[in-house]
Amino acid sequence: MTDLPSVTQVLQPWVDLSMVPADVLEFAKVRGNDFHSLAARYALGLWIDEVPESCVGRYASFKKWFDATVVDVVLVEKRLIHRKLHYTGEPDIIARLRGDTGLCLLDYKTPQAFSKTWCAQIAGYKELAEHNDYPIQRAATLQPHPEGKRAKFRDYMTHREDLAAFLSALNCWRYFHG
Repeated sequence: MTDLPSVTQVLQPWVDLSMVPADVLEFAKVRGNDFHSLAARYALGLWIDEVPESCVGRYASFKKWFDATVVDVVLVEKRLIHRKLHYTGEPDIIARLRGDTGLCLLDYKTPQAFSKTWCAQIAGYKELAEHNDYPIQRAATLQPHPEGKRAKFRDYMTHREDLAAFLSALNCWRYFHG
């Protein structure tokens, strides 16, 4: 089970970044990785000694949202395996949010433009989490603001349709890589 595709790998063919210059794409990749590391460390209550300049606003936006919204952290960037559907993934966080009775699965998004693949990605993660005994009440993305303003929280309510799209992508991945 070590060669299982990840949710990200499965959806990669539908992410078109061909119009983005290579240097811009590389900067965004580094910024995204730096931000995810900061968010994970903050959620786990770990020491953060330095915030890269490219992440200052997004990190401030995230911290404001997190401190006002998260009641309890259940899981942070833990690799999960779906043993029936044979794929893997690493949700950014599963937490209990203020006012909710169940768990919320969140994926952080540093781009400002919405991508339709996010819907299928969230559905794939939700299915994966539930298979691993994390009963998810809500699944969402969080886009921290680049200037530290209010983060954008987007709930995903079309899980059946989005999961069907993810499973179709997973089957295509298997067909072309099997």
